Amino acid sequence: VDLAIGPLPQLKGGFFQRKLMFRPQDVSGRGTIVPDGNLGMDEIGIPEDMLWKMLDKLIVARLVRSGYDPIHARGQVDHRTAMARDAMLAEIKERPFIYNRAPTLHRYSMISAFAKPVQGKTVRMNPFAEVGLNADYDGDTVQIHAPIQGPAIEDAKKMLLSNLLLSDQQPDQLMVSPR
Repeated sequence: VDLAIGPLPQLKGGFFQRKLMFRPQDVSGRGTIVPDGNLGMDEIGIPEDMLWKMLDKLIVARLVRSGYDPIHARGQVDHRTAMARDAMLAEIKERPFIYNRAPTLHRYSMISAFAKPVQGKTVRMNPFAEVGLNADYDGDTVQIHAPIQGPAIEDAKKMLLSNLLLSDQQPDQLMVSPR
């Protein structure tokens, strides 16, 4: 099929490309938090259903890169097969998730952690993060964001709680100075 014939050339760079091909991907979630002392300092318990929704397209892409055709990969994710679950677990090992509790007034109100799939509908967080987020577990919610590209993933790794607490920088160097 010759794509140079027909309406496709006229659509290139227009509505089709802007609205359909480059739609922003929603890789974020929101949930009520509860403390979980069994989590490591750099772990956050994210409900498995939320992980499936957030990482849906990334899991399909991983399955396609491993040899599945896109339609079969989509079916694997929709049915949550063992192969798709393995792909999801591989995705969460590669990227820490950034989480924050509103209001976020500066960058240091955001922390990152590696996701651990949990059952239920609540987000579980390590009690060490409680003070930094001013969380008191009376219905507080956090927003969770999955970084997609390499630089964002590297930046998220710098925001791990262990890196923030064990940093060799002085506390005044971590604060954002007013300008």
